[in-house]
Amino acid sequence: MRSFKSLIVPLIIMVVLVVGVIVYFAVSSSSKEPIQSQSVDLFSAGYADLDSISVKSKDPASPLISVLVKTSDGVAVDFEYNGEDKDPQASYSSYKMSSFVSALMYYYADLISDNVALSEYGLQDPEYKIILTKKNGETSVVNMGDLTTDGSNVYVSLEGTTGVYTVPAIKKEYAAYKGNDFLESQILDLDYSLMESVSFTRKTDGLELKADVKASESSDAPQFRITSPIEKDSSSNFATLMDYVAKLRIMSYVDIPAEELGNYGLADPAFVFTFANKDGSTKKISLSMNMAGYYYGFIDSNKVYFKLSGNEIGLLDAPVLSYMQSYVKYFRASDISVVKGEYKDESFEFSLDVKEDEAISDKTATALLNGRNAQVTNNEGRSYCAMFFESLVCMDIGGLELDAKPVLNDPVCNLTFITSNYQTYLVEFVKRNNDSYYVFINGEYSGYYVYDKVLFNNGGTDTYSYGVWEAYKLLNTAISENRSGVYNIPVDQ
Repeated sequence: MRSFKSLIVPLIIMVVLVVGVIVYFAVSSSSKEPIQSQSVDLFSAGYADLDSISVKSKDPASPLISVLVKTSDGVAVDFEYNGEDKDPQASYSSYKMSSFVSALMYYYADLISDNVALSEYGLQDPEYKIILTKKNGETSVVNMGDLTTDGSNVYVSLEGTTGVYTVPAIKKEYAAYKGNDFLESQILDLDYSLMESVSFTRKTDGLELKADVKASESSDAPQFRITSPIEKDSSSNFATLMDYVAKLRIMSYVDIPAEELGNYGLADPAFVFTFANKDGSTKKISLSMNMAGYYYGFIDSNKVYFKLSGNEIGLLDAPVLSYMQSYVKYFRASDISVVKGEYKDESFEFSLDVKEDEAISDKTATALLNGRNAQVTNNEGRSYCAMFFESLVCMDIGGLELDAKPVLNDPVCNLTFITSNYQTYLVEFVKRNNDSYYVFINGEYSGYYVYDKVLFNNGGTDTYSYGVWEAYKLLNTAISENRSGVYNIPVDQ
């Protein structure tokens, strides 16, 4: 009797364990997640067998998406977009179509259950039907339903069977593609040789720039000459921005209803680029302001909208002066024959004879200041005539003042640049305030001003920070006091 009682407790424990196991498997079998993965080849096809992949959404408003596979000797050589929303004028990306086909042409899947209610997985009325057609005419349909709870996979089934499987969720992202998602990323490739001018309007600050375009025979990069609001050669910043837009690449196309354009900054775009061709045709690109790291835009007046990454396009909000050459009047030494200057009772004549491939400081170059040899250096080899020339041709523009109406009356000083091909540019400086001057070129107000330092700054021992007249005085002193062509600025100067 005692031995029987001793068996009752272990028996009860065993019964409890068995019941627990039964309950565990019963609960587990009702979950959407697999108890133990069983990988199967639900469907797969090579390029040699595959004719097309089409996707039909359960949304009746969505078009049928279809990509044709073209092969040669069993190798995919090209793809053709053939969806219901195909645009005959559009250029579709073979790379994007290839990625789409590669993602949806095979289904190595994990079995969830072989006999369950499809409705529990979104497969009774699937979100997408993937229609895979082989070259022999055979067709298979993969139904795609809900995502798994962790979002890493999506439930699928093969039409005509009862099994439910999971495949990576990335396939659902490709199934959601529309025709616009296959369009080429580079949507513009404008020909500079056909172009006459470009304009850039920035509504955030009212900036309006216009520039003439001159295609270069020796380079793909054209030259831009800003003609409005002032006349100035463009900077590399302007050229970089124009080239980005002329060769525009986008992140993706976006569907934006007409009533929501304002939400994307496109009802009144912040940036507008217009490329005008010699034949009178134009191409107009409009962009929104930066919206959470993205720009939205469209071309001409069509209703196809796209998105750009704020990391890809820069310089849209750059200071206006950064779009143009920042010097009052820049020349290379070989461009100049003579520079003359007048300030109060002082004057100079700086004569140059510098060949195309020479530097002004080369021993073979000629530089004369008021008839005296200006080839003087310091102990480190820094050329004083080069310093003086740099102060003349690298006078920084201080700012634009387009609405100013200064009168050319009693200029503080003037500089006359005579080029090697006998062109003359008279630059005159009229007082603006205590530390700046309006700039006139050949009698016309330039639209900008300079600060006092470009004319009168004394850099001491720093020969790279001299204004014109202080540089002239230093060179004059170096010519007078040099020993064997060498002069050093006194440390206490």
